[in-house]
Amino acid sequence: MLKKELTPWRRVQRCYLPVPPEADEAVLDLYSRPYDARYPAICLDEQPKSLRADKRPPPPARPGHLAAYAYAYARRGPCTLWMFAEPLGQWRTANAAARRTGVDWAHQAQALADPPRDRQAERLIRVCDPLNTHTYASFYRAFPPAERAAWPGAYSWRFRLGTAVGSTGPNRS
Repeated sequence: MLKKELTPWRRVQRCYLPVPPEADEAVLDLYSRPYDARYPAICLDEQPKSLRADKRPPPPARPGHLAAYAYAYARRGPCTLWMFAEPLGQWRTANAAARRTGVDWAHQAQALADPPRDRQAERLIRVCDPLNTHTYASFYRAFPPAERAAWPGAYSWRFRLGTAVGSTGPNRS
């Protein structure tokens, strides 16, 4: 037996949720429908990132050599990239924010209903991951009751379940 095969201290941690097979079928059925501008399906996702900067400027590039950069960097803080895509409508957009909270998510999700491109929509179908910030309570914390009163029937939610890592688009893997 090889030395590298004996590594009992190494483990991989995974979370396997007890998800029934039909849990993702509502999302998959949504993607299999023909496009209807009255009911656009918009996918929401976010990605935390670290902002970094070079500690010193990189050396100038030389012909015939790869660009060089220093390993050392200065940390400039965190940010969150918000991605919104309508796969069937061939549309996408992205925003950046300094933080990721439920209230921030509610404001980003509400901004999807404001552009003129969705004015003809009778109902927006939003597809997102079931994270702790992706809840109806986030909308209640973010908006006053008078503004929330105009929303009934305007939105429909599909939460993507399962343990697959990746986007909420139809070609996730």
